[in-house]
Amino acid sequence: MLRRKRAGSTDGYLGPTEWSIRDTETGPTLRPSVGNWQQNCRSHYLITNGKVEWAGQWSEEKVLAGRAAEQSRREAYLKEHYPTPNIFVRVWNWIKSILD
Repeated sequence: MLRRKRAGSTDGYLGPTEWSIRDTETGPTLRPSVGNWQQNCRSHYLITNGKVEWAGQWSEEKVLAGRAAEQSRREAYLKEHYPTPNIFVRVWNWIKSILD
């Protein structure tokens, strides 16, 4: 989800487990860094106060660790916000679906 706010307002976000963005008078700040690991250039950068800050390339091991951490954040978010219903709820939902 992308949400845009006025300069000087509180943080917005691009996705609940992805990046956070804060808009300031001098421009947006985006965290964490952006890495184009699938591209040949493998560029890696941060955006701070509207300026691009180039960062060093990551090793393949660091890229894999970063992806694993990102997946872990997604799974934790989904588990917290969309818990699996208990067996009684699942059976009730199944019965309702048959009757519809």
